[in-house]
Amino acid sequence: MTSKPISLSLRLRELAQVFLKLGTLGFGGPQAHSAMANDEAVVRRQWLTAEQFTEGLAVCEILPGPASTQMGIYIGYVRAGQIGAFVAGLCFIAPAFLIVVMLSWGYFRFQGVLQLDDLFLGISPVVTAIILAFCWKLGKKTIEDGWRMGVAIATFLITTFTSINVLLQFIGAGLLGLWIFHPPARSRLSLILPPICLETSPTTPLALSSFWGLERIDELNTHLAAHFCRSSSRSSSRDTAHSLTVCWNAL
Repeated sequence: MTSKPISLSLRLRELAQVFLKLGTLGFGGPQAHSAMANDEAVVRRQWLTAEQFTEGLAVCEILPGPASTQMGIYIGYVRAGQIGAFVAGLCFIAPAFLIVVMLSWGYFRFQGVLQLDDLFLGISPVVTAIILAFCWKLGKKTIEDGWRMGVAIATFLITTFTSINVLLQFIGAGLLGLWIFHPPARSRLSLILPPICLETSPTTPLALSSFWGLERIDELNTHLAAHFCRSSSRSSSRDTAHSLTVCWNAL
């Protein structure tokens, strides 16, 4: 017996409750916020799978702006579409904005109070522990073999002892993953262009895989890419070259 679908209004209400709580109690910066969001959205409520959360976090980390806010918007979109993204983002940002305004006033009003410094000194270890616990839980689910463990250790060392930009680390790890996990290629060209664009048979969404994680793009983009690639299989050689260019630019 299947469960009854949850209405949009109820999903929006749940998103508002969760992200109001996270926005009010989520001390510790983006990493701690991401850990708390993972606990709420993945562990407790199963709004996302661990893989969906990890992939969303990876994308948000390489985008400009606060990753934790972007993760909230991403979770809201997965749960309830564009309206859910707006509700989650607003409910996550609004408490922090009000708290910062009040704390700014209080800081300059009571500046020099020793107890205030002691309070923040006590909070810092808790934040560190939350981040470490999140890394442990996430690592157990995503690091499944020696290759991934090696990439994780290398990234940890690079981040700790160098100042290489995080974006470059993501790009490098993605290229390494493409080289390690890509199925045997028929030609060098298949390592550069999406393998599906080299096929002449009609395209299905599942065939759009193994090229920079294309098997994980959402359904709308899958159908769009499939449309472009199907058109290439039905056209002449000149049109095929044009369609390949369209596929490449769309990706």
